[in-house]
Amino acid sequence: NSHENHWMTVTGDLRLISWENTCLTDDRGAVTHVIATGIDITERKRAAEELQYELGLMRALMENVPAQVYFKDRESRFIRISSYGAKTLGVSDPGQAIGKTDFDFFTDEHAQQAYEDEREIIRTGQAHSGEEKETRTGLPDIWVSTTKLPLRDADERIIGTFGISTDITDRRNAEEALRERARVFAALAQFAAAVNAIRDPGRLAAALVDTVSAVVPSDTVVITMLDRGDGQYRVSAVRGLAPGAVGAII
Repeated sequence: NSHENHWMTVTGDLRLISWENTCLTDDRGAVTHVIATGIDITERKRAAEELQYELGLMRALMENVPAQVYFKDRESRFIRISSYGAKTLGVSDPGQAIGKTDFDFFTDEHAQQAYEDEREIIRTGQAHSGEEKETRTGLPDIWVSTTKLPLRDADERIIGTFGISTDITDRRNAEEALRERARVFAALAQFAAAVNAIRDPGRLAAALVDTVSAVVPSDTVVITMLDRGDGQYRVSAVRGLAPGAVGAII
C-alpha cells in the first residue's frame, strides 16, 4: 500500500514523504519482510499547490473580469477567452470560441485590422495599444481600448498573442457629445457677433445659413424672412438647392 506522512529532519525541517510498502512472503504466503520505500515529495507537493492556486486566480479573473481577455495562437485562433469576452462575441460558453478567429465573429473591417496587428506583434515581439472600433453584423458597433502582447513559451519563443480590451463606448459617445456641443456654441457665438455687426438683411440671412449648416446636419438650408411691407415671406438665403427649386419648396 501507499501513504504520505511528515518527517522532521535533524535540522528541524518538516518534509512530506510518500511511502510505498511491499510485502515479501514465504512459500506458505506468510509475510516475512516489508520493504518500505520513501520519497521526499515536499517540493513537488508545494509546486502542485502553487499551480492550483495560480489556476484558481486565473479562473477567477477569466470568469469575472468585465473585460475581453483572450489568448491566441500564431494563427490568431482563440485558445482561451474570458466569460465577458465570449459574451461580446455572442456565444454563451467561452469554449465555443476556441479554435475560431475574429473573422468568425466580426466584420472584415475590424477582423482584418486585428489580424494585421497580431501579425505585427508576432513579427516584432512588441506590444500594441490603441482604441479600436469593433464592428459586428446586425449589432451596434462598440469602441474598445486594447492592449495586446506577444505570448511566449518557457524558452521565450513567441507562440501567439494575448490581450485585454475594455469597452469605452460610453466615454467615446460622451466625448463626441462634448465636441458637438462646443461646435454648436461656436456657431451660435459667430452668428451672435454677425447680428451685432451686420445690418443688411441679405447678409444677415447668409450668416444665418452658415450657422444653421454648422449646427444642423443637413445638405439643404433655406432661410425666409418676413417682409413687413406686404406680410409675405421671401427667400433670403439658400444652400444646397438650385435657385429654381426654391419656389417649389416654399
